[in-house]
Amino acid sequence: MFGKRPASWRNHAWETDHVQTSLLVDADGDLVRPWITWFIDTATKAITGTAVTPGHPSRAPVRAALRAAVVREEPYGPAGGVPETVRMDRGKDFLPAAVTTALDAMGVTVNDLPAYSPHPKEVVESLNRAADRMLFAALPGYTTGPRSERQGRTAGAVSALSFQDFTAEVLAWTNWWNTAAHRPKTLSGRRAVRRWRRGRPIRLLSPTSPPPTCGPTPSRTRAGPGS
Repeated sequence: MFGKRPASWRNHAWETDHVQTSLLVDADGDLVRPWITWFIDTATKAITGTAVTPGHPSRAPVRAALRAAVVREEPYGPAGGVPETVRMDRGKDFLPAAVTTALDAMGVTVNDLPAYSPHPKEVVESLNRAADRMLFAALPGYTTGPRSERQGRTAGAVSALSFQDFTAEVLAWTNWWNTAAHRPKTLSGRRAVRRWRRGRPIRLLSPTSPPPTCGPTPSRTRAGPGS
């Protein structure tokens, strides 16, 4: 058991991580399992920046996701800004000079965490699990769980999304996540998938909040906006 962090405020602390998707995607004729790099605000649980790559991530998607998180003008924002602290693991792709120099220039404190210790960045780890159960499980080519066992890997691969369409789905889900008031706590498994595919968040932030989008968006395809 681990202690609970004290309440904080918007942009007080962010967490960042990579997650490899549990579905097969068609990237220029090759079936790959893409990676997502994202930043999340631990106080508001808003995803501030996202980048999607077909191969193993490097410092480039980290910088792309960081730029999407910091810049708040269109097509980015409104979530994001400049955090006080960023919690990340000690992977070589998170701590190269290109990334640490940019964070130092903004006055951001980097809290590099021990390897193989997910509990110090529990918010982004929860986001990874929610994405798997709510987004990846609803898409063709999913390779985990009973549905994939019935279909088989080959059957799931035949209907795999293109990498561009998958990126659009990730951005649409990110928009929905940032619109819903808080997402995975009361949803799990099949019910979570049904709610997402039908476009019904748990509740909206305000009566004037726009409804979530469940289809592909015409915005960026490689590094997405923060909301």
